[in-house]
Amino acid sequence: MDSTASNCSWHLRQLAQWGLVERVEAADGRERPWRATPVGLDFGEFATDPGVQTAQLAAAGAWIAEDGVLGQRFLDTIGSFDREWQEASAINTYALRVTPAELAAPTEAIDALVRPYVATIRTEAPEEARPVHASWRAYPRVEANGQPSE
Repeated sequence: MDSTASNCSWHLRQLAQWGLVERVEAADGRERPWRATPVGLDFGEFATDPGVQTAQLAAAGAWIAEDGVLGQRFLDTIGSFDREWQEASAINTYALRVTPAELAAPTEAIDALVRPYVATIRTEAPEEARPVHASWRAYPRVEANGQPSE
């Protein structure tokens, strides 16, 4: 890497201000480790500018892939979780027939419901609280031939 330690430190502090990274305990006094904090991701509307939209699509694609990885890790290790965590976990999928306005309604409701629990802004979580991955994806269904479902 061609960046100086002070430059990296400055950028990490900027990311920390937005809750995207946090300091972790160092093994010795010389190290200053950081880690990413899972906070969530909201793309809002996709941009009309092709360059911006390309970046949004790349980030969204990476996020969807990570969502799949986290889901598979959970399935692979489900037996290591207490029964209470197993029963509280959910994997649901729905085939909806809605208008754009109707689709926006549950998305907004879910966001309002989940937002108070977001790890980086929740101030007083119970001691037994653990990090949980939650996602909601809703978009028009596209068939294998690349055509939208009717």
